[in-house]
Amino acid sequence: GVGSGLVTSARGKAVAAMEPFEPAKGPMGTVRYTVQTGGTLQDIGRIFGMPVEALMELNPDVPEDRFFGPGTSIVVYEPGVALAPVTYGTRDRLFAGVPMPDGPGRRVRRRRLSWGTSHAVFHLDAALSAFGEAYPEGPVVIVSDMSRREGGRLPPHHAHRSGRDIDLSYVPKPEQDNGGFLMMNSWAFDRERNWKFIQALLATDQVELILMDRSLQKLLHQHLQGKLSDAELRRVFQYPRSSAEEVGIIRHWDGHRDHMHIRLRCAPDQPHCP
Repeated sequence: GVGSGLVTSARGKAVAAMEPFEPAKGPMGTVRYTVQTGGTLQDIGRIFGMPVEALMELNPDVPEDRFFGPGTSIVVYEPGVALAPVTYGTRDRLFAGVPMPDGPGRRVRRRRLSWGTSHAVFHLDAALSAFGEAYPEGPVVIVSDMSRREGGRLPPHHAHRSGRDIDLSYVPKPEQDNGGFLMMNSWAFDRERNWKFIQALLATDQVELILMDRSLQKLLHQHLQGKLSDAELRRVFQYPRSSAEEVGIIRHWDGHRDHMHIRLRCAPDQPHCP
């Protein structure tokens, strides 16, 4: 999470109440969940933080009390179906949230807190897939807190309210990988793999901000000397400038040695983006 000074953008002002409308279908299509250990629709609803009625609407041919064995595929999102009842334009809320799908290059940590805008999920999925295809042997990026299905305050974070903020693990060197968040240093931080993932994020052209500890910025900055131009290094990194300067896409924020925080842009067709 990040401090309140980074929560509100120029487009994040309170918006007068608007009539709900049928949103245009976003770039994300159907999202399915593969049952891991078995359970009912109620169990799956608890995993995703969504009402069982929504799951029944998404899976109309499935009895509510049916038990699903491991490997069963269940629909958890369909554009325009069973949308969370939040009025578009509401401050600090998530309208028509999309759950982070499984796929290459990632492990989703807490699904009930891993909802985002269709725009954000689409571009994050693309970056993770590109990273996973480059390093199919791992380690993967752990997708942690994003937003709840309907958004809103998500303690202890100040951000993570409207589906555009995501906490992601750094990529450790393979021999250091323990399957969780690691407090990074020069021995554990894989410069090549982390830059490969950040490159994939930047290639979407939808990254507004990346928060990363200054010491880790330094490792990447040194790694890229002679590979990127001075102008490109200045565009991407706040380092070696002061942490007080609001420059660069990657900036320092305390508490980000074990994970990075990214904020993705609003969708082009979203005029009142919180």
